Amino acid sequence: MEQEANKSNSASSFYDSFKDARDKLKNEVPDDRSRYVRMETREDKSAITGEAFQAIKKGKCLTEWQGIIMWKDPLSITIYQSMLWELKPATIIEIGAFRGGSALWLADHVTTFGLKSRVISSDIDLSNLDPKVKQNDIITFIQGDIYKIDEVFPESLLESLPHPWMIIEDSHENVAGQLEYFYKYMVTGDYFVAEDTHHDTIAESSADGGLIHKPNWGPEKMKVLREFCKKHPGDLLVDTRYNDMFGYNGTWNMNGFLRKM
Repeated sequence: MEQEANKSNSASSFYDSFKDARDKLKNEVPDDRSRYVRMETREDKSAITGEAFQAIKKGKCLTEWQGIIMWKDPLSITIYQSMLWELKPATIIEIGAFRGGSALWLADHVTTFGLKSRVISSDIDLSNLDPKVKQNDIITFIQGDIYKIDEVFPESLLESLPHPWMIIEDSHENVAGQLEYFYKYMVTGDYFVAEDTHHDTIAESSADGGLIHKPNWGPEKMKVLREFCKKHPGDLLVDTRYNDMFGYNGTWNMNGFLRKM
């Protein structure tokens, strides 16, 4: 009996220490008064070094949801889970559907969280969609050219979509055009997430399994974000709670979690 009591006390002590450590970390998380900052205050550096980035990227290319490729790194997956729970978006807009794995992941998670959310995912070519994702009632897929964004997301559609919005830009095309267009319809509390802005993002897998080599992919997207935020000072702020959850810009989406103020 004494031995069992010692084990119980030891376990209790361990969990108390764990709780204390977690509480300390939570106290270091920026509160609402300091978590949102201007883009010009942020540096283009990341806690994820080039070597670590390339190692994690191998797993990213293998990530699946229900057997459907997602191409999401583990850091983004964790951050998105937190965002979905905190923001509770009524509408999720995903630019870049490919096989539909990430759209299905989003739909399954909002369902698990008990949210009445709608997922709208667009791509220039929907022929790559896995048949399974087409059966999900929460997801609407739209085929269209994002360079003709007003045709893909006409004003009548956007004005009908409930807020808050969570917009995920993962097409890497016409990013400036997307920002300018969606910005007109966003309200306070909406998010625009620009993926793959890390400076080591130089290539991604293509639909046919090959590689699209873009040496300045990440830096070019980051430049677009900076130019937009400079043009609209204080309107879209970087959410440091998400950008820095795993260290300063410890994410594929460096300075890419933007909140409409």
